[in-house]
Amino acid sequence: MKIATASDHAGYELKKGIIAYLSEKGINYEDFGCGPD
Repeated sequence: MKIATASDHAGYELKKGIIAYLSEKGINYEDFGCGPD
């Protein structure tokens, strides 16, 4: 299973936490959202 993540600038910090959790659990993800810039 692969999970997709995305966010706008308002949700960027929350998305970072979600990505950290997914990585810690070994869950594959693809990030389609904005970056910190």
